[in-house]
Amino acid sequence: MNRTLRRTTLLTALLLLLAMLAPAPGFAKPVWRPALGVGPAYASAYVGTVDVDSSGNAVALFPAGETAQRMQASFRRAGGHWSTPSPISLEGANAPHVVMDDKGRVTAIWMRPNGGIQQDVEVATKTRSGDWTTPVPLSSGSPLMAEPNLVLAPGGTVVAAWTRFDSGAWHTTTAVRPPGGTFGPATNLSDGSESAPGFVDLAVDSHGNVTAVWSRDIGPYNVIESRTRSTAGVWSSLDTLSVLGQDAYAASVASLPGGTTTAVWARFDGTHYVAQASTRNGPGGEWTIPKNLSTAVDVDSTDVAGGHGRTVAVWAGTPDGSPHVVQSATRAPNGTWSTAVPISNPVQNALNPSVVTDPNGNATAVWKRFNGSVDVAQGAVQPAGGAFKPAVNLSAADRNAYPPFVAVDAAGDAVAFWVDAGDVSLQARSAAFDRAGPAISVLKVPRTTKRGARTTFSVTAKDTWSRIRSYEWRFGDGSHASGRQVRHTYARAGSFRVTLVITDKVGNKTTRIRTVRVTRR
Repeated sequence: MNRTLRRTTLLTALLLLLAMLAPAPGFAKPVWRPALGVGPAYASAYVGTVDVDSSGNAVALFPAGETAQRMQASFRRAGGHWSTPSPISLEGANAPHVVMDDKGRVTAIWMRPNGGIQQDVEVATKTRSGDWTTPVPLSSGSPLMAEPNLVLAPGGTVVAAWTRFDSGAWHTTTAVRPPGGTFGPATNLSDGSESAPGFVDLAVDSHGNVTAVWSRDIGPYNVIESRTRSTAGVWSSLDTLSVLGQDAYAASVASLPGGTTTAVWARFDGTHYVAQASTRNGPGGEWTIPKNLSTAVDVDSTDVAGGHGRTVAVWAGTPDGSPHVVQSATRAPNGTWSTAVPISNPVQNALNPSVVTDPNGNATAVWKRFNGSVDVAQGAVQPAGGAFKPAVNLSAADRNAYPPFVAVDAAGDAVAFWVDAGDVSLQARSAAFDRAGPAISVLKVPRTTKRGARTTFSVTAKDTWSRIRSYEWRFGDGSHASGRQVRHTYARAGSFRVTLVITDKVGNKTTRIRTVRVTRR
């Protein structure tokens, strides 16, 4: 969940309104796939968002249009192509977020002007085989200052959060949709403040506990606050995570499947804005004393993700006398944080990092970086237990890229999504880090056959982001064959290990082993 991107999305949206895309790690050649255009080029578009289900099906959402800016949705089945984007909102929609469950149900949220500076938060849904519903407002007529957010809990509950002006003060607000139901009334989570709370970030664990974090003005400075919604639907009392006395903002949060939750933010220490982290072991636990993750860097944005017992934090900041750089630190399963390291090239400004982790603990981070002429989208990957690899350019070197967003599926394939600008038009694009081998849906290997009988072996498989290059069968008797469907005759009785290796175009492999018992006639 990219907290920085969504804040940047809002800023860009307001400026425009005022002016107008499972195998374990260790495959052979996980690589970034070339960028793909998502739909046609538009006269007006800026940034969007993307989500994937556990199987790698993807949905992208971005506001665009030739003459009137509407929210556009595009879908990509795993192994397929992006669909032609279709408008799903009225004019003026901006600041999108989207989630998709494993049944194909998509929930989208965005803001849209409702006269003057007032805005509505709107939601729409779509099933795998159905049409988009007519957008409905969750909150109306507020001059919203931070874009809405969504999180999908196990079982299908969706929690939305945003900022609104209510009863003479600013509040962090939420609404919840139970599985198969509709969103309930908006409820304030925070006490009122004179200025708008920061972007509300959300995280969910495997049990369904949802944690919200935000920054709130309490008078002389901002603090980081949090509340957690239990599986029973009850929000906890308010927790203040940052130490009082200095400004704290740019909060992000991530939960590990078992319930360990980590929040990361930037807090002023009198000299610099320092990246800090606090962790809670389960929804009923206490938040730890904040730990400094960065040194001598003025941090202005953060993101955090977790998987397989590891939590990866990223942030953008300015070292003394240097351009912006993206840095990272990792919390090991034993609770120890690593030393912060830069993961972007420090020669030119790098901003707006977004990070995800897969169930095996591999991390994928994206950001935008100035190349001396334009901003380019970049990506870097960190294998579980290792260091980040060198960053790779995802976007063209002659087109200006807006901040990228990243999502990851259960197999570990990650998809980055961004919008870039040329001399005339803007284009939504995606690039994927192809980490996983092909997924097998049907494998037909007989348990028994007869000596001398011509026996059929077949497989149905697809790769999320690459074409399948080869199917190689070894029959355990020294024979082998190639192809999706093959035939083999055993010359003698016995038990034989049949091995199938499927390789995609970039070298990722999936292996399956079965045993065949060959009987006499």
